[in-house]
Amino acid sequence: MALLINGEKIEESIIQGEMQRASQGQQQLGLSGMSAKEAASKLRQVATDRITEQVLISQQVEAEQPEVTDQEVEDEFNKTAALYGGQSAFLSRNNLTEDDLPKLRERIRHYLQTNKLLEQNSGITEPEEEELKTFFQENKDRYRESEQVRDSHIVKKPSGNNKDEVYNELCDVRRKIVDEGSDFGEMADNHSECTDEPKGDLGYCGHGKMVESFETVVFSMNEGEVSPVFLTEFGYHIAKLTGYKGETSAEFEDVRDQVLKDLREKRQSEARRAYIKSLRENAVIEETDEDDTAENQSSQSGSGSGNKKSKK
Repeated sequence: MALLINGEKIEESIIQGEMQRASQGQQQLGLSGMSAKEAASKLRQVATDRITEQVLISQQVEAEQPEVTDQEVEDEFNKTAALYGGQSAFLSRNNLTEDDLPKLRERIRHYLQTNKLLEQNSGITEPEEEELKTFFQENKDRYRESEQVRDSHIVKKPSGNNKDEVYNELCDVRRKIVDEGSDFGEMADNHSECTDEPKGDLGYCGHGKMVESFETVVFSMNEGEVSPVFLTEFGYHIAKLTGYKGETSAEFEDVRDQVLKDLREKRQSEARRAYIKSLRENAVIEETDEDDTAENQSSQSGSGSGNKKSKK
């Protein structure tokens, strides 16, 4: 089967490709526990919905042609390339050459036109102060500061067959810290392979900011305590808890800017969904046998020839 979206044909191969991409998020889609048939049906619906949205927006961009200047395209390209360390690194990392730049810039132009189209058709009113306070009260947990720990660490990653050697070395380092009073920070500078943090200081971190095996250890410690040597995916560690902050409730004035940002984004998201919904409601979306031509569909639309067509 193929899709016809306002007369534009979407081949089955494109739908299958989108289904494959959608399948990578099975947990988010709730596919676990479904039969193979149910899962395939769900994936197809998700894929066709995504494709339909993309095509409708592209068609509207083509119709309205939101203005995007060459300078805006260049600025967006430079911003993206800078994330890779410059144009050469960007091209290399993405297996591109300078011959691909014109096509790449056109894709960037379309991306910027899409953003402008959605912005122009998703206008929102600026929230009033009382609306901000109401939103804050309704979402207070979002702005609650969870408990945090500050810790320093020493880490060494085994290589080859030296696992026992690294473990024993860190056990000796820990003994010097705990039994002989050696300074943890100095020992970190001298023995840790992680040189980005002076004296091994990782600063304050909340739950979910560290690998689970590290987080489990440091959140079980008391302030000032030095952990036993323990293993994570990054190697053997010794950790010292140097600070603790309990969970705190936020005051509106302290988080007002974030509340304003969140409410704006919420309203903009709702407006965009409403706009896309209106595009769907005014579109002609059909399923048809893939080998049908546009001429056949036109001539057979009233003939009851057996082609499956459903207006979405």
